[in-house]
Amino acid sequence: MKIQKYMLWCIIAWLASIQLLQAQQITQIEYWIGDDYGNAVIENINVSADSITIDIPYLFNSNDNEFGDLIYCRFKDDQGKWSTVYSQPMVMKNNENVSTVKLVEYWYDDDFANRVLMPLTDNIVGGALIGQLIDIDALSFPAEKISYRFKGVGNQWSEITTMLLKNLPTEAQYLRFDKIEYWFDNEDFDQRKTIALNNQPDANPIDMILYNDDIDWNDGAAIVYYRLVNEATHEETMVHSYNTHAIPDDNNSITKVEYWYNNDFNNRQTKMVTMFEPLYIDIEEFTPQLNTDTILNIRYLDNLGNWSVILSNHIRDLEINPVTAVDPEVYDFGDVIITETLQQQFTLTNNGTTTITITDFILNGTNSMEFSHDGVNNTEVAPNGGTYQFMVTFAPTTLGDKTTNLIIENDTITNAIVLSGKGVLPPPTVVVDNQCGQSVLTANDYIGDLTWSTGEGTASITVNMAGTYSVTQTVNGITSSPAIVMVSPKEIPDAPMVTVDNQIGKSVLTASNYSGTLSWSTGESTASITVTQAGIYTITQTVDGCVSPEGSGLAEPASPPVPVIMVSNECGQSVLTASNYSGTLSWSTGESTTSITVNMAGTYSVTQTINGVTSSPAIAIASPKEIPDAPMVTVDNQIGQSILTASNYSGTLSWNTGESTASITVMVAGTYSVTQTVDGCTSVEASAVAAPNTPGLIQVTVDDLCGYSVLTASNYSGTLSWSTGESTASITVNISGTYSVTQ
Repeated sequence: MKIQKYMLWCIIAWLASIQLLQAQQITQIEYWIGDDYGNAVIENINVSADSITIDIPYLFNSNDNEFGDLIYCRFKDDQGKWSTVYSQPMVMKNNENVSTVKLVEYWYDDDFANRVLMPLTDNIVGGALIGQLIDIDALSFPAEKISYRFKGVGNQWSEITTMLLKNLPTEAQYLRFDKIEYWFDNEDFDQRKTIALNNQPDANPIDMILYNDDIDWNDGAAIVYYRLVNEATHEETMVHSYNTHAIPDDNNSITKVEYWYNNDFNNRQTKMVTMFEPLYIDIEEFTPQLNTDTILNIRYLDNLGNWSVILSNHIRDLEINPVTAVDPEVYDFGDVIITETLQQQFTLTNNGTTTITITDFILNGTNSMEFSHDGVNNTEVAPNGGTYQFMVTFAPTTLGDKTTNLIIENDTITNAIVLSGKGVLPPPTVVVDNQCGQSVLTANDYIGDLTWSTGEGTASITVNMAGTYSVTQTVNGITSSPAIVMVSPKEIPDAPMVTVDNQIGKSVLTASNYSGTLSWSTGESTASITVTQAGIYTITQTVDGCVSPEGSGLAEPASPPVPVIMVSNECGQSVLTASNYSGTLSWSTGESTTSITVNMAGTYSVTQTINGVTSSPAIAIASPKEIPDAPMVTVDNQIGQSILTASNYSGTLSWNTGESTASITVMVAGTYSVTQTVDGCTSVEASAVAAPNTPGLIQVTVDDLCGYSVLTASNYSGTLSWSTGESTASITVNISGTYSVTQ
């Protein structure tokens, strides 16, 4: 168990009340219980304030000293000197009648070794209710009395209460009591006083006594006795007692102070005082001896006749109306980066009536090497408020808290300044690179582990939000102050908007909602572009070096109309003619004219191209008419004539003589040809040579008569034909000349 945080409050509070010198710093505490100094405990502490509260482990290891009621302690300062021994009661107020009681321990008669420990699950308080917890009828041995004590959440035992078993009230009996009788140790029992319970069965009797405004506590009583009484039945409980020294401080007043030096208790001096706590006594009135090694001992008497524990201190640690004063007496330089320095000016004031001489400035303490001053020894300071100013410099070389004392000695008194500070790491330096949409923060000039305000620990971090960011470095558990920077990432511009105007053979894409420089996926930078190919086209804008996301538009140029093909199937060929077009034609034959002539049956197509966009093809089937074969011609040459006959034909014949019969007769030798026409198509010519056989030579006799001549043919067998056109055997002519005849 522990004695919870109570001991040093009284001790240090008293030291503060007699104005402990601020320069003194407590470094160790030694404490023990009762006379058990052999088991004293020493702990390191660091206290320069007026008071301290610490937890002290409970030191009881056996039943023999479990009821020790005094704790002793002493302190060691930073100059290696121990204080005198302080003592005070272990328990300042013993009262089980509180709501924090958690355990009760009881035993019969004097059999403490066989005591019973019982936890309290209900909020049962009050010594008179012990009867609820114990079944007296179940005892298997004779007993006359019961003793008990309580323990609360603070792990402190109450004082021991002993009652006769026959007077132990049960809860029901307790409710029958209607008054409290009490008296003091300097009064007779016959002078006891009464407090009515007035139907307050749960009232705490001792509290009703201690907090009764009608009771005069100036009679010096140390012990109050009380019992519960039923006035009608004359039933009464065993008498309880209470040490009035445990009455709360607000009911105490100090009436007298005794003080003495060193161990000269017999020559102690007395000073009567009239005051209520808190107690502040001007030590100057004690006319102390000024030897700095002298120990001043003090105790006080309150209005209840109780002496306090003895409190003591060295005269050197008391400020007794000093002739000189230094301002400030305590100074904390705060956080100072190692390798840097911080200065503070101090002023020493001479409040005396004669000139004083500063004899020495002394820095002492663990970290004195990290402090310096510019005070000059043998400096005189004028009286009646004369001042001397000097600077103290804190230049930490290592990390952590630093403390030291600056002692200023003069020929009259010594002053002291409590100095402190903390050597801290320098914050890292930070380089900010504000980029597009992000900022890169890079820490430099650090030796420890980094911690960014984002939680990251890398040398560089990337953030995309504008704002304040910080970074610290930590070495051996010590963290620097933060380096703080503002970041403003460059804003990434919005993507431009794109509108598309799809036309025949082209699309016009136009950007809007932009303020920077444009860049199309085609490489162009104008506000509008014209494309002839279908597809997705993108665009970005650049502002202050930052490129926006892509805006895009889908170009779908309208296709040109499909041309119309007219087909004219002719003999041995087809003529295909395009119409309904305005662009450039492209036939499947490779030609680009409006009309093409083909002699092969088949499928032919044509497209038109406008602005680089080609229409779907127009398709047509060509079927040229077939040209028939040339007829075959046979020739029958006879005398004076030839008969030509056509064969192997199915159409209409056409001879070059104009005849259309299958056979023709010619009398003139020569080449004769014939064609046939089928479905309007004329074959190539078939030809043959006619060579009629020639008859014998006709004999002509001429009989020239007067005025005319008679020509007569002979030696012929065929039909004659004169050059005059006549066909008779003889002809008469009246014109001279040459005449011929054939048969």
